[in-house]
Amino acid sequence: HNQLREVSVSAFTTHSQGRALHVDLSHNLIHRLVPHPARAGLPAPAIQSLNLAWNRLHAVPNLQDLPLRYLSLDGNPLAVIGPGAFAGLAGLTHLSLASLQRLPELAPYGFRELPGLQVLDLSGNPKLNWAGAEVFSGLNSLQELDLS
Repeated sequence: HNQLREVSVSAFTTHSQGRALHVDLSHNLIHRLVPHPARAGLPAPAIQSLNLAWNRLHAVPNLQDLPLRYLSLDGNPLAVIGPGAFAGLAGLTHLSLASLQRLPELAPYGFRELPGLQVLDLSGNPKLNWAGAEVFSGLNSLQELDLS
């Protein structure tokens, strides 16, 4: 466990050399992830797996244009996950939103930006009391859904 509070996604740009990166930033104090600037000449980091579990994120960070396939936001103090929260992450196949102690409901069509999502973990969310059918609308590739 470290004490990182803010991390720039661009910090991982030069280190990947085109190879897929698996980045674990779990168990820190991160409250903000600085998005990668959309400037020409700066390639997006090749982060395919990002673990942001057990930090202090109050909102889903802007991870647009990262080639993510796996994302964990477990244990963060997220109170809302609104429409568009996962914009630009169409390649995501595994999303873990477990143990979100403050999350009361999921927004209708909140996952529609994730057509390739195969695994969605929503386990251990004690305040989650509503997840209507439209929440999962558009998840045609979904193979595993955990609501335990």
